[in-house]
Amino acid sequence: MKLNFIHKGAFLIAALAAVFWVEQNISRQVAEQPIEQLVKNPYSQIVLEAKSAVVYDPDENRILYSHNAYQPMPLASVTKIMTALAAYESASPWQEVVISQEDLAVEGDSGLRRDEHWQLADLIKFTLITSSNDGAAALAAASQTDFTVRMNELAATLGLEQTNFTNPTGLDYANGLPSSYGSAFDVAKLIGYTLANHPEILTATKEPSWSIVSDSSLNHVASNTNRLAGYLPGLFASKTGYTIAAGGNLAVAVDLGLREPVIVVVLGSSEEGRFRDVSKLLGATSQLFNNR
Repeated sequence: MKLNFIHKGAFLIAALAAVFWVEQNISRQVAEQPIEQLVKNPYSQIVLEAKSAVVYDPDENRILYSHNAYQPMPLASVTKIMTALAAYESASPWQEVVISQEDLAVEGDSGLRRDEHWQLADLIKFTLITSSNDGAAALAAASQTDFTVRMNELAATLGLEQTNFTNPTGLDYANGLPSSYGSAFDVAKLIGYTLANHPEILTATKEPSWSIVSDSSLNHVASNTNRLAGYLPGLFASKTGYTIAAGGNLAVAVDLGLREPVIVVVLGSSEEGRFRDVSKLLGATSQLFNNR
């Protein structure tokens, strides 16, 4: 009897030790998992029209969501973010820009007038919020350099590896081919750089509309091509793009809470679908932050 009791006690001790070992290793495995794996993925059920998309946290330099985010895509008027940045970094914000007939000959009419005088910084804001092609042409002409070369040099400096520009507007060519390419991730990095170094360039793009008087004393009321402006809480930058070749593009920067900035970019959606796609991704990202 004494021998059986000893055997039973030894068996019990061994069993308890095994349970303790399993519990310890399970705890260690859970602790080593990224926090996102312990929370239901809020992006898992999202269906996008966009062919490419990214949700980027610029503070942490981290991608939260990626869908073909490194695939070069036609940029359309998202190109104008680089146009604005290259113009701003190449001249004084107070440089005088005069609108020429050649500028106005570019497709589209945003209300600019021949021989109208602008301060460069104001024309940049007007060009971005209205997606003005003639404004972009005027900014490029004012540089008095091969402006697309400057755009591509700046892209290389910023490490935008999938990006290439051939005009300052993003308009398709007459044969239907797109003029500028870039990945969703490159666009997110470009916006992140601009916000960190020259946020004043993008301030008007958060507003539904913006009023400005040019140096020629002509009043302009600029309506934002981003129809989510005025409806997205925390929006502090945005840019649209649409051509036949590119489809619908949209990039936004939003603060989802107490200093929780995110940049969302969708490329290759539809003209209406780009707004739905961005709204879906922002809703999922907000849920992700709330579950932290």
